[in-house]
Amino acid sequence: MSLQLRLTLIIGTILMVVLALSGGAFYLAAAHVSRQAIERSLADDAHLFAGSEEFLQEVQAASDGDYEGDYARMERYAETCLRIVSILRDLSQPSELHAGLPLSEAGLQAVKQGHAWSEVTQVEDEPVMVYNQPVAVNRRVIGVAQVGQPIAQYEQLLVMLRDAFALGAGALLILASGGLWFCAGLTLRPLARLARAVSAIAASADLTSRMEHAQGNNEVGRLTRALNTLLSGLQSAYQQVEHSLDAQRRFVADASHELRAPLTTIRGNLGLLRRDASIDPHERQAILRDAIEESERMARLLDELLLVARAETGRVLRREPIRLAPLVEDVCRKVGVVAPDRTITCAAWADVVACGDADAVKQVLLILLDNAVKFTSSGGQIWVMARVEGGHALIHVRDNGCGIDEAVLPHVFERFYRGEPSRPGTGLGLSIARRLVEAQDGTISVASRRGAGTVFTILLPAHP
Repeated sequence: MSLQLRLTLIIGTILMVVLALSGGAFYLAAAHVSRQAIERSLADDAHLFAGSEEFLQEVQAASDGDYEGDYARMERYAETCLRIVSILRDLSQPSELHAGLPLSEAGLQAVKQGHAWSEVTQVEDEPVMVYNQPVAVNRRVIGVAQVGQPIAQYEQLLVMLRDAFALGAGALLILASGGLWFCAGLTLRPLARLARAVSAIAASADLTSRMEHAQGNNEVGRLTRALNTLLSGLQSAYQQVEHSLDAQRRFVADASHELRAPLTTIRGNLGLLRRDASIDPHERQAILRDAIEESERMARLLDELLLVARAETGRVLRREPIRLAPLVEDVCRKVGVVAPDRTITCAAWADVVACGDADAVKQVLLILLDNAVKFTSSGGQIWVMARVEGGHALIHVRDNGCGIDEAVLPHVFERFYRGEPSRPGTGLGLSIARRLVEAQDGTISVASRRGAGTVFTILLPAHP
């Protein structure tokens, strides 16, 4: 069932119930008002009739005994009204009113007690409203003045009123249902356009499309804006997935390329040794040295790839206080042992305490110092400084090496990126460093200029 039909049926049903209740209430009110009006008119007429001189003379004659038995006289006036006077010596039995209009048992008891009584009764198969006014002499009820009026025409008028209201309500309900159907369709038209637009976007799979909507804060406008926001989120998520897939494909391709080079060298050297058993001992040693170096390079590459994979799995690092002064001095000492021809200077404040993972911070510093050693010529200088600033722990690694071109700077933290293919390394170190720092809620940045050295800055949360 469509929403348009459902709305029409619901509102039409409510309208029908309202019309039925209001029509019934109006009919009952009209019947009650007309009955009260007739009853008041008959009561006034009965009082006038009972107080007339003619009636009093008849009552006096009856009380003096001029009448034997019951007396009843009926007259018709105003063509539709009846007046009956019933003078009785004994009101003990209802049958003694046979000469007058019918009176029920309840009415007889009321009249005996001196109370007026009105009721609708049948006279000659015609409904008549009868008002009964008791007549008393010396506090004794001896008769009843009855005034009646046929009410058939009033009942017919009520029936006609009821039928007219029913026909009018039916016609109004039909017209209202048509109007409701049209208005519901007109109201739901923007939703239909919205549904067609969503279907078109789903069919074309174009997440860049957006749905137009009229300015305003109505329900359709809010729904359209919400759907556009959802499409924007889906587009962003899709782009991120595409970017991740592209990065993964590049990662696999670059890793395969990087691993193929040492494997090719090792396989070539081992094939040469197998083909030529009488090779010169010095050349044999060189071939074996190359194979060992390439295998070691491949092992380092695999270790770095493993670090990248661990960093991308979202592994949660420890959050503990790290005193940076002893950690920086230890890293500088280890690097100074393998690079004795570079001058490494440490300047860490004694009270610098960061919040993070000590092993991860040490790994990052080793990567940065290894890069500084690679791109700083013999006799160059390297500085490592740690300090606190603005609630953060800062570590600067600076060298006076060859520096980095401005065009290369935005890409230095990308995996397998090397500004110049001839440069040493795999291009994974800085990518690993960035992921390790970010996993500790920190940041890492670089500033450099060709021929003026490079500065890497690590920013970590400071421990309270």
